[in-house]
Amino acid sequence: MLIDRTLEPTVEIPSEIFVPRAEKFLLKNGVPCFTVHAPEQDVLRIEFIFRAGSIHEPKRLVASATNDLLDEGTRSRTAKDIAAHFDFYGASLQTECGTDTAAVTLYTLGKFLKETLPLAFEVINEPVFPAEELQTFVIQHRQKLAVSNKKVEFVARKTLAEKLFGSNHPYGYYVTEKDFEQLERDELQRFHAAAYNPETLTVIASGNVTEEVKKALDLYFGKSFQPNVDKIKTAHATNGAIVASAGYLERSDALQSAIRIGRKMFNKTHPDFVGMSILNTLLGGYFGSRLMSNIREDKGFTYGIGSAMVSLQQAGYFFIATEVGAQVTNETLKEIYGEIDRLQQEPVGKEELRIVKNYLVGAFMRSIDGPFAQADKLKGIYFYGLDYGYYDRYLEILRTISPEDLRELAVKYLNKSELTEVVVGKK
Repeated sequence: MLIDRTLEPTVEIPSEIFVPRAEKFLLKNGVPCFTVHAPEQDVLRIEFIFRAGSIHEPKRLVASATNDLLDEGTRSRTAKDIAAHFDFYGASLQTECGTDTAAVTLYTLGKFLKETLPLAFEVINEPVFPAEELQTFVIQHRQKLAVSNKKVEFVARKTLAEKLFGSNHPYGYYVTEKDFEQLERDELQRFHAAAYNPETLTVIASGNVTEEVKKALDLYFGKSFQPNVDKIKTAHATNGAIVASAGYLERSDALQSAIRIGRKMFNKTHPDFVGMSILNTLLGGYFGSRLMSNIREDKGFTYGIGSAMVSLQQAGYFFIATEVGAQVTNETLKEIYGEIDRLQQEPVGKEELRIVKNYLVGAFMRSIDGPFAQADKLKGIYFYGLDYGYYDRYLEILRTISPEDLRELAVKYLNKSELTEVVVGKK
């Protein structure tokens, strides 16, 4: 039987989608360890996630510099030695520092875990932050910062963050050249001692997680990894009431203007987060969104425009972002606010909402495909104190949310009087 490809296939949101659950056990020292077992291939991703993001740093730049320099030398190995060891076994060690957490991730074949895991432990537990590597870090990142500060999109992004969260909060500040000048090696050592220890650690292992893998993790990060007497301190105040503002930074030589519009909101623990995520998708969260259809496809003002709901552990925010030709900046702003007004005044059509729902359920299905993706789904709830019931609620809201529900959310949360606007370039 031939398929008639001129007919669109029927798509329905399943009444239930099972998200594979990670299994939890505790290492000898109490460190929580989650595993997503998939024995089909002998590959492992082991994430060592610490409460060591910028929200915890005592001074700007300390958290990211500490994380970046972990693998640049230990008590017994140089950075070159470390890199060569992982390369020899076809493994890799990646470091990443965000606002809330910092991570060291080991990718390795299971058969080589006994050769790669000990060095991962050494990198995490015994970094020495060599002075010459710190100097190289400062030089390279200062150069990157100087280049970034010439880009209108970078300046717009950091300006919006500062307006939303305040210039003294890690969610709101960006580093400056002065921060690089004031960075000291002993600050990294103190922060490492306080932030990289069992009391701040969560381990997430995905792939072919055998009993041998669990025993190896317990040997190094359970029995050998000891807490430090130093304690991490977190005390940052954000802006209080929402106050709309507008910022315009002129760049006389700019060919494009960067536009950022946003507001401080809530994270995914809030009951309206899922609904706002669906509304955001409709507005600017995928290629077929209203902003893309209007400002890119119809007007031709930009190559891309989008919006997003961002969830952080202590807050959240919504933003719209684009870069357009300087000569159409004001017209683009008019069209953006016009699309927001339309969401507030007119319930979305049933067919348009059906397309958005189908897109989101397809994206959800892709997001649970494979052990690494399933581990990511765990991270999406665990660090917010949520359980897997969050995903059941997400799908239920996705099935049942109505055009009128979305209109009410737009009225409640997308008032122009509560939106902050930033333009860098020309108006």
